Amino acid sequence: MCVPTRVAGYRSLTETEPGVYSTPLKLTRAGRYDVPVIVDQPRLVNCFQLEVAPSPEGEETRAGKSIAVEHLFKDKLFKPQEVNALRFRITDPATKQAVGGLTDVQVLVFEPPGIWQQRQWAKEV
Repeated sequence: MCVPTRVAGYRSLTETEPGVYSTPLKLTRAGRYDVPVIVDQPRLVNCFQLEVAPSPEGEETRAGKSIAVEHLFKDKLFKPQEVNALRFRITDPATKQAVGGLTDVQVLVFEPPGIWQQRQWAKEV
C-alpha cells in the first residue's frame, strides 16, 4: 500500500525536457519500492511501483551502508549552558577502518518535538 508522504530532500522534480521531470535517487538494495508523487497545483497524488534488480556485483558482497556512525558520548551527562563536544566515529562497515578526510559532515541537535534545533559542521579530530 502506497502512502504519499513528504520526505525532506525528495520534494523537487526538475524538468529535463518539455513534459519530462526527474530527480536523483540512490537505492541501496534490490526490491520493490512504492514511489508516491504529489503535485500541489493542480492537486495530484499518484503512486507507482518501482522494481530494482540485484546489483551486478552481487548484493551479498556489498555492505548495506556506505559508512557507519557511532556516537562516543554514551552515558555522558551534559549540563545546561555549558559548551560540550559531541564526538562520533565514522567507519567503513566492510573494513571496519576509520573514514577520514570528510569535509561535509554536519550534526543536527534538536529538542523534541523539534521546536529548537542547532546545526554545526563537524571537524575531524
